[in-house]
Amino acid sequence: MRTQMTRLLRYLLLYILVCTTSCSPSIYYGPSAGNWQHFSLPDSTGIAYTVYLLGDAGAPQLDKTEPTLKLLKSQLDRDPRSMLLVLGDNLYHDGLSEVGSQTRDQGEKRLNELIKVVDDHQGKVFFVPGNHDWDYMGPKGLEKIRRQEQYIEAGINKGNTFVPDDGCPGPYVEQLRDDVIFIGIDTQWWLHKYEKPYGADNGCNAGTETEMLQQIEQTLEANKGKHIVIGGHHPFVSNSNHGGFYTVMDHLFPLRLIRDGLLFPLPVIGSLYPFYRQLGGVDQDIPHYRYQLLISRMEQLFNRYDNIIYTSGHDHNLQLHKIDKYIHILSGSGCKTAPVDVENNATFAHSEKGFVKVIYYTNGEVWTEFWSPEGDGDTGRVNYRGKLYDQIRQDATATAACTDTLQAEPVEFRPADPKKKPYALAGVLLKNDYAKEWATPVRVTYLDMGAVGGGLSPFGVTKERDRNSLRLRSAKGYEYRFRPLLRDAMRTVPQQYRGTEVIQSVPETWLPSQHPYAPLIATPLEKAAGLLASSPALHLLPDIDCLEPYKAPFGNRLGFLEFDAEDYRLGHRDQDADDVQELSYTAMLHRLEDDHLHQVNARAFVKARLLDMLIGDWDRHEDNYEWSLTEANGRTLYLPIPKVRDNAFFAFDGFFPWLATRSWGVQELQHFGYKIQNLKGLNMAAKDLDRRLLGSLTPADWVQIADSLEAVLTDEVLANAVRQMPPEVYPLHGDELTQKLKARRVQLPRVAEEYAMLLARYVDVFGSKKKELFEIERLANGDTRITVTAANNPSHTLYTRTFSPEHTREIRLYGFGGDDEFRVTGETGSDIKVRVIGYKEHGRYQFAFSDSLDNSSISYNLRNTIGDKNVIDNTRATYEDFATGDLINSPASDEFRYTRIGPNFTVIYNTADGLVLGAGMQYRPYKFRTSARGGVQRLLYQRSLKTGMARIFHEGEIKDLFFDLDLVSRAWVYAPYYSMQYRGYGNRPAPTDAPMNERVELSNAHISAALQKPFGTFFSLGAGPVLEYFRLSERRNSWVQELLPDNRQDAFGQRSYLGATAFFRTDARDYEHNPSRGLVIDLRGNWFQGVANTSGGYSRYTYEVRYYMSPNLPYQLTFAGRIGGGINTGRYAFYQGNMLGGGLLPDFSQTIRGYSQTRLVGDRSFFTNLEMRVALLNYRVYLFPGKVGVLGLYDTGRVWTRTNNVGGWNRAYGGGI
Repeated sequence: MRTQMTRLLRYLLLYILVCTTSCSPSIYYGPSAGNWQHFSLPDSTGIAYTVYLLGDAGAPQLDKTEPTLKLLKSQLDRDPRSMLLVLGDNLYHDGLSEVGSQTRDQGEKRLNELIKVVDDHQGKVFFVPGNHDWDYMGPKGLEKIRRQEQYIEAGINKGNTFVPDDGCPGPYVEQLRDDVIFIGIDTQWWLHKYEKPYGADNGCNAGTETEMLQQIEQTLEANKGKHIVIGGHHPFVSNSNHGGFYTVMDHLFPLRLIRDGLLFPLPVIGSLYPFYRQLGGVDQDIPHYRYQLLISRMEQLFNRYDNIIYTSGHDHNLQLHKIDKYIHILSGSGCKTAPVDVENNATFAHSEKGFVKVIYYTNGEVWTEFWSPEGDGDTGRVNYRGKLYDQIRQDATATAACTDTLQAEPVEFRPADPKKKPYALAGVLLKNDYAKEWATPVRVTYLDMGAVGGGLSPFGVTKERDRNSLRLRSAKGYEYRFRPLLRDAMRTVPQQYRGTEVIQSVPETWLPSQHPYAPLIATPLEKAAGLLASSPALHLLPDIDCLEPYKAPFGNRLGFLEFDAEDYRLGHRDQDADDVQELSYTAMLHRLEDDHLHQVNARAFVKARLLDMLIGDWDRHEDNYEWSLTEANGRTLYLPIPKVRDNAFFAFDGFFPWLATRSWGVQELQHFGYKIQNLKGLNMAAKDLDRRLLGSLTPADWVQIADSLEAVLTDEVLANAVRQMPPEVYPLHGDELTQKLKARRVQLPRVAEEYAMLLARYVDVFGSKKKELFEIERLANGDTRITVTAANNPSHTLYTRTFSPEHTREIRLYGFGGDDEFRVTGETGSDIKVRVIGYKEHGRYQFAFSDSLDNSSISYNLRNTIGDKNVIDNTRATYEDFATGDLINSPASDEFRYTRIGPNFTVIYNTADGLVLGAGMQYRPYKFRTSARGGVQRLLYQRSLKTGMARIFHEGEIKDLFFDLDLVSRAWVYAPYYSMQYRGYGNRPAPTDAPMNERVELSNAHISAALQKPFGTFFSLGAGPVLEYFRLSERRNSWVQELLPDNRQDAFGQRSYLGATAFFRTDARDYEHNPSRGLVIDLRGNWFQGVANTSGGYSRYTYEVRYYMSPNLPYQLTFAGRIGGGINTGRYAFYQGNMLGGGLLPDFSQTIRGYSQTRLVGDRSFFTNLEMRVALLNYRVYLFPGKVGVLGLYDTGRVWTRTNNVGGWNRAYGGGI
């Protein structure tokens, strides 16, 4: 016993030594901060502004004032020229719950403690959200963040103090003083897995991560030389838990890392969790791949500018790092503490409660102080003081206007380098029709910068989808944009098909697909159609000094000069007689949502969209239009101004383009041919835009507009438009383009009707924040009429349209929370489903119904609460649809997707079956508010070329069948048989006299269906019935009987079973194929009872765990593991036992690689797989990218039987590609 205890103590001591990670709870000073006490702040009379930083203060003491908050308040009250920035995790543990919930009262008390801090503060205050505020990264995150925003702003009563607004990513920009700028961003938005707002439909300026970065870059560029303090919750470097540093206690008590107070010891096994997080397994930790992407993209911006301080919380301590050109401050110990590490190049780190001050001086110096409270907070002490930087001053608009005029004589210029040859395979399989246009020299004039608007001066750069453009401002205050002709054409390829840098290195392959002078051809067509046109002018930008600091990237570049309209900016073209106010799509959409008297001229926009289809411009997303407004009859109408015609007349012809752009492929890349085809693909980029703005027009309206457009686009108009390209290139394809335009023009009425029918299937009808009356009238013939009027003026019709069930399946009515009223009338039902959808968290919705009307096809996505939030008044009992469990309803969560049908191919190889080829179909239907469409249905036929085995396999999933339950199904039939190798029962099967190629020929069929309840995005439970059938012919398999144990002699003949299955599954992989990080757990129980002359029954319980971990390296290195096994009970045949080997039913999964297919058969089984994968190179086959790598493996496993457990573990090791 003493020996065992001694051994245990040794192991425990060794474990402690191994898992120690050198985290230290003491204060740490870097080499440059050792004598900080010798430095004093400059004279306080020179203080210009102070920023106070408080983070992770969401669980303050409630019985008395939190000491940190007390000390902070005493300083704020005496400092009016200051701002308090609260850096997230404002309320633990999972944000602000709804009124009436168990945690609401405590949540309000905790927030009130923070609000009290600024009761007497005369300066500014801003809160940014953290991951705990987003429902602790949960599915109700958006709901809770908006609720917290309302509560805080109402409590502080200083206007917009919770930023960014409405759960948007930001950036929110505030000028604190002339030379100090605050930028607020929501970093949890970047990391959040569940619903989050995108773009203008949700009131956000940024619709994607890229747009967020672009807007941050524009803000930094516009404020160069000023002090910039950026506030976000997540740090980019940390010497604590989220940075991958853990103490011995973290290894012994890992559950406390998940939630405070969970002090349950888990020695040894507890280390798995810290190790998992260190290798990037949790998206809230710096090693996680998505977190790393956030850091890399942000730091690329920050390190290009001076005078930037990034501030954060998240880890519960105080830290200071100086990273390249920017300062990084972590202030996350408002009410909690966590240990810090003494490495990682920190200037200062301390695991004590406190806050940070950043002090700006009039002489340009910036200092910081790290404060901690003493006792109850009446006093405090400075733990570190130091100067951060001296301001590097720049004038963002210092470049003088270019006033020198240039000679107007044209010069010869070649747009692209003809020496660069396109990718050889693409040259054969892709017809680059415009390669000669790019290589042909043209005569063009220099842009006379001194003559435009009194002189142009550069002031910034805008990163667009396929290039960087130069922003110019005239002496009259108007803004222009110079867009270079040469661009990175690979940016036009959807992100999922771009692959790696290999593709980016060969843009010449794709550039000739785009016509270089498409904008010059499109402009006269737009004008002939009666549309407003941007009128781009082709110029060579001179390489002159007044372009600095943009001379190097833009000097001597050929491109188009266009007028640039920004959000809410009045723009006036010098050459136009009439002033035109232009708005971006985002700005216009805000106005549409605010007031129902603001409307889009839908007929004009249909004309613009038909023109897009005529010229084959498939890239018509929201940013490719700006909007002009006019006043008429008391309404404000918006007219489209098409912009950016890079992808008009797109040449994408050849075998591989044909194959790749099928309806199941990259159908957006549409070739400009003589026939307008694949309207779904051609309009894919614009589908959300069309559905938002064109729901009021019928197919007949579209055809009428198409007829009028066909009439004005005469042969002469088309020919003259094509001749607007430089005369040097017209002979190449000018006549061909003209003939194609003529052929496509006559197709416009057909195209208009077909596309209008596509839009009519699911129609969105939008109200505004003002009060509207929505009338739903069920007509006797089955049609449904929707009428929207202003509630205060019923004669003022805002929308009216009649829908036929022949063309329309569903109508969505979006009330924007302005006390809207919905009135349902009629005497009959309809096959058209109508969804009534409330928007955001305010408004009352009143309903009125006809007594005799069947309302089963009306569903309500609304909140049914108390107070002034989305209350349903006078509502008859009907179907309430909470399809996603989300209580915040917005158009962005209802993204429309086309149903997709495509082929499905599989290639499998194992030693037993040889090469197994499969072919089939895959069907993905669309369904309202299901992120992965409405599910998937797969049908596959597989056949072994070696054994003749054949299988028909079906796998299906239907999302939200009812009550938030999914239906999952599986079925297969082996016809004529499944060929399996059998070597006997047990862990060491006896040798057999049967030839090695003798196989068991087993007929098998399986049908199962289960209702599955998903919890979030990767966790689910399910249960359902199972039907199985087996037939083993004794005539064909008589030799098998010699290898059967005594209790398995009745294996021959037919067996039929009816049973049930239940399962638990979690799948948190980053990628389904070749995952680098994640965890998969699959637990299943199956119970079978014999039917149809089959006696007895049996049960099977299986388990499998897979994990993937990858360190942060410039290449993929993945450590993967798998543990699994099974247990059978009852009476069953040998082919129903637990098998281990190299390829098993139903998906040919390998449990011990290198072994024959069903080498081991027993009552119980256990196996482990260990694997290391290293990526060696990236490649692409035409459009589709891939990776090549090597792997090493080590597998072990064994089975147990009731009568024979001889033998030990079976092992296999090896490698592969």
